[in-house]
Amino acid sequence: MFSVLLTYIYMDASYCFWDEYIVDVDFEEDDFDGVPALLAARKGKPRYAPPQEEFLKYSDWDYYEETPQLMALKQYLTGLIDDPDMVLDTLDEIHDLCAAEVRTQEYFDLLDATGIVFDGMEQVNKIMQLIADVHNNTRLRSNYGHTPNELRPVGKSNLIPFPSSQPIQNEKIGRNDPCPCGSGKKYKKCCGR
Repeated sequence: MFSVLLTYIYMDASYCFWDEYIVDVDFEEDDFDGVPALLAARKGKPRYAPPQEEFLKYSDWDYYEETPQLMALKQYLTGLIDDPDMVLDTLDEIHDLCAAEVRTQEYFDLLDATGIVFDGMEQVNKIMQLIADVHNNTRLRSNYGHTPNELRPVGKSNLIPFPSSQPIQNEKIGRNDPCPCGSGKKYKKCCGR
């Protein structure tokens, strides 16, 4: 099979071979350490088989489904970001983060990098609920292409629960502790001045 496939692979393709699998080249960055974990996460889940018309859309590397949840997030972001191109770029990045199943902090890092300043916890909770809705309706590799919501009835779900609104406990930094900014200096000699 691989000898036949090799004739169709372009040198600049975004996929490569690992063992018996065709995988995204992103796995190459960590010497394919993530592939066995992905295969284990998929175990026992049904493969998503889109209709032919949708399947052909995936030939465009940038294509992803524009779900109602993504459109709701886009509408909310439009109220927070003045530049329409920045809204689309941020939406693309959020979708990519959802597909990569990253930690919540990475969403905040992205929103911070776009310059969004929240007026209060109500706005933070609203955008995190919208992002959780997007995640729960995003096709995931670990779900064999299904969304977490699609697999919920099957009982094999990756739903992200909305974080409870418990107050965040800030840990007090001692004067002689390393500075949290990462400079390597003591807090009292750096940001603690």
